[in-house]
Amino acid sequence: MLSAKPRQFARNTVTAGRTRRLALAGETVTPGRMWHLVLAAAGAACVLLASTGSQAAPAEPPEHRATEHSATAHPATAHPATAHPATAHPATAQAEKTHAASAHPWGAEVDLVQPFIPTVHIIKPKVTRTVWGGLGSAHGDVVAVVYVRPHIPHDVVETIDEYMLGVGYRQYLWGGLHLEALVEGGVAWGRNKVDGRDYTTPTLFGEVNVGYRLGFSEPGGFGFEGHESLGFFVAPQLGTLFSLGVADIGPRDGKPDWFLQGNLLVGTSF
Repeated sequence: MLSAKPRQFARNTVTAGRTRRLALAGETVTPGRMWHLVLAAAGAACVLLASTGSQAAPAEPPEHRATEHSATAHPATAHPATAHPATAHPATAQAEKTHAASAHPWGAEVDLVQPFIPTVHIIKPKVTRTVWGGLGSAHGDVVAVVYVRPHIPHDVVETIDEYMLGVGYRQYLWGGLHLEALVEGGVAWGRNKVDGRDYTTPTLFGEVNVGYRLGFSEPGGFGFEGHESLGFFVAPQLGTLFSLGVADIGPRDGKPDWFLQGNLLVGTSF
């Protein structure tokens, strides 16, 4: 049986082992007290975070900010494209119509020289259509021609009647400088001066010319302001007209079947 002192010592030893006193800030804290402090600190931290979050403005998603910026950064440029789309089309159509009217792709012309030369009297109206490029720069025209020579005194036959249709191409190289090639085919007839016989023959001729065009109130010409729908031009030409071996109007008495020619074309463009 233990005495009173040994039993008191044992109780103190057990109590000391259970309490495990700790020194903190100069004061002795038990483990129970420590848990109370930790829980209090955690609660205070939660309250502080909650109050801070309620005062700060909620952050907007990046997508929302980007959308708002794009909608407000350039309001002046966004509205014309979408607010009144119908009003843009008439202006565009009018601009295209004005450009087409002022491009002058068509032309009509006639020569003022050959109709008045004795024993020639050839009338050749032409119609042209630009197929690439445009007036005022390098471009190409297709050419349609009517060749008329009605009952004209001639050096091989007494009088000649000659009618042909032709097509060709005219290439503008620089400014009004151009080259032209034509092929014309048709029919001719007349009484030959050498053998006195009447001849009717198919005809096929080639024609090559070089010239220069001076325009007025048309693109690339004088006085053109950009809106004129009708222009005028003159174009002197030099070239040659030659048979392609089809025509036969009888003996030629040594006269050639090719001819130098000069033209003075006067026409309108539209």
